[in-house]
Amino acid sequence: MESKEKELYLKMLRVEDDLESMDSELFFLIEKYPQDMNLKNLKNQNKIFYESSILKKFKKIYFDKLRNTFSLAEFENILEESDIELEKIKKWLKDVAKEYLKNNFKQEELRNYWFGSYEDMPVIIESGE
Repeated sequence: MESKEKELYLKMLRVEDDLESMDSELFFLIEKYPQDMNLKNLKNQNKIFYESSILKKFKKIYFDKLRNTFSLAEFENILEESDIELEKIKKWLKDVAKEYLKNNFKQEELRNYWFGSYEDMPVIIESGE
C-alpha cells in the first residue's frame, strides 16, 4: 500500500507543477491579450483545480501521516478517489488548456510549454554568473 501511496503523491506533485506552470502561462497571456475571455476562463478553471479539496485532503493525510486514522478500506477509497481526480485534472490540462494554447498562440508567445518537436526546441545556455 505504501508504494501506491508514494506513487500517487509523486503524481500529485507533477499535476500541481503543471497547474502552476499553466497559471503562469495564462497570467502572461492575459496581460498580453486582456480581452480574451477564453484565457480568463481557463485561468479560473485552473485555479479551481489547483485549490481542489481532494488534493488538499490527500496532502494533509500524506504529510500529517493521518493514514492510521482511516480503516484500510477507507484509505484505499481515498487513494482511488484522489487518483481519479488527478486523472481528470491531467485530462483537462492536456485536452483543454494546452490544446487551446497550442491552437491559438504562436510558440514564441509561450513561456512554459513547447508544442514543437524536440529537434526544433531552442537551446538555452546559462551563463556562469
